[in-house]
Amino acid sequence: MAPHFFAYGSAMSFRLVALPAAAAVMVAACGPSSGQIRAAHEARYQGDQFAIFDASLEVAKATYGIADVDPMAADGHGAILTAGRWFGRTGEARPKRLASYARP
Repeated sequence: MAPHFFAYGSAMSFRLVALPAAAAVMVAACGPSSGQIRAAHEARYQGDQFAIFDASLEVAKATYGIADVDPMAADGHGAILTAGRWFGRTGEARPKRLASYARP
């Protein structure tokens, strides 16, 4: 007869099943739901297109820095290209001049 998964004893069996299951539930609970993703994707803003673009530009400028701006990109929507940011292997920010030495 083949050994059964729960042959090691009830405490060990519970840990083997419960801990990975709890970890999977915690990971799944962290992200947005499919409904939230769909709502964000389908969101439409009412208002002046250029006022909305300018507000978005100000937030991006304050948060990331701007490399290029095209208020009327090819698709008819504005485009904002943020400045590049480089990070080391452990997550620390690196200056641009050191980025060429970092390996992925």
